[in-house]
Amino acid sequence: MSAERLVARQLATVRMLRSENKMMLNGEPNRITFSDWAKWLDIDLEDIITLQEYCSTLDVFELADRALNLNTHDAFICKYARAYLNLYGIVICKIACDGDSQKIYSFLNYSIEAYVDRLCQTEHLTSDLSIAKDAIYDISLRYLSLVADAVDNTLLAGYTWDVITEMCDFFKSNQDYKTFKQNIANN
Repeated sequence: MSAERLVARQLATVRMLRSENKMMLNGEPNRITFSDWAKWLDIDLEDIITLQEYCSTLDVFELADRALNLNTHDAFICKYARAYLNLYGIVICKIACDGDSQKIYSFLNYSIEAYVDRLCQTEHLTSDLSIAKDAIYDISLRYLSLVADAVDNTLLAGYTWDVITEMCDFFKSNQDYKTFKQNIANN
């Protein structure tokens, strides 16, 4: 099979996986089984399962979970750090692709400050949350590092940029990723 055909099949599979995942999150049943998809595209079932695993490693919610699993903070901080990353994870990655590493720090500082202030107002919290702010900042930086690791592992597995950009929401090209890596290396 030619490389172009393989990439086309991988792209179609990633699109199907993402579509099925969205349906599942909305409570709808899956329309397609992996074995049916493998037959239709003449692709190995194991290849579909491997693609699904790589897609999940680049999923923003999965990345947030992994960043929090490496964390030693209490459940209170984890709860709000997860909510912060669910809101801002993709935005942070897109800013890191922008080319100015100072924008990342500025955005993190501003958005975390605003997020925690809003949290204090809506949850009626009165304690000093500077520890929470520092923890969310550290977890956000760990999140960026995990994004880079996940992309590197996906590249090492042999997937092309066409497939990787379809798997994740934050990179449009190899150049975006190079800028991202350079910016997070400046941490």
